[in-house]
Amino acid sequence: YGQGAYSALPVCAYFFQDVFKDSKYSYLENLSFNISDSIKSNLDCSDFEETVRFKLKDVLEKDDVSIGDFIKSIFRRKKKTDDEDDND
Repeated sequence: YGQGAYSALPVCAYFFQDVFKDSKYSYLENLSFNISDSIKSNLDCSDFEETVRFKLKDVLEKDDVSIGDFIKSIFRRKKKTDDEDDND
């Protein structure tokens, strides 16, 4: 969460520091704007919660595969094919 903001925030901060140093734009630093209550109420929402539709354990049990065997199959070395042997 926030990876983009993590890298973009310093860039924006340096940009605005440079803008506010320029006497032509320095007045912008203390400006503000009002947000109406109707807009605020539209922006007020609950935090995002991801719902998990299934659990891996349940899926594996339906397919009669143990979790250990499933993990081994993920990290098992692939067998070389004849084409791969020719490239070595």
